[in-house]
Amino acid sequence: GISGRGRKDQMRLAAEWGIKEYPTPSGGCLLTDPHYSDKLHDLFIHLPIGQERVSDIQLLQIGRHLRVSDDFKVVVGRDHEENEMLETLVEDGDWWIETPEHRGPLTIGRGTPNEAEIVTAARISVRYGKAPKEGLVRVLVKRLGHAEERTLEVDALPVAEIEAMRVQNIFANVPAQPGGKLVRSPE
Repeated sequence: GISGRGRKDQMRLAAEWGIKEYPTPSGGCLLTDPHYSDKLHDLFIHLPIGQERVSDIQLLQIGRHLRVSDDFKVVVGRDHEENEMLETLVEDGDWWIETPEHRGPLTIGRGTPNEAEIVTAARISVRYGKAPKEGLVRVLVKRLGHAEERTLEVDALPVAEIEAMRVQNIFANVPAQPGGKLVRSPE
């Protein structure tokens, strides 16, 4: 019989039997991807039950995720395709951050940031873009669905500070809850 994760035997049999159309091999469940599950865990910890939106789940598959604070997370597009996908997932209340004078990522913020956290998000956007890493760069910051739009002049955030915010393996050293269950408060 056929066993294991490999699909070579199945593909060989399909060719022998003249089967030309069949589902493509895939990597399996997203929940087994440690990067995706870290992002999902972060979402569950920071959003009260019932406040998740479909776009919150869809965002987990796109970009770099950085937790600026308990109340504010940013997602930074890695390339043109991801920037376009981010554009389709933004919603009223999201923060739109970009460097209009330089090629670079679209950065989307979700949550209720204070002024310092908005500046941090702008500095993250400068770090990942084509703007100079030294000196001040103009960054456009808009709150979608609100009459809030302004231009900030900021420098690039140091890489070490960005790495400390990355939503990746952030739960590696957290002891498991009794029974292995994730506990969420229904705030």
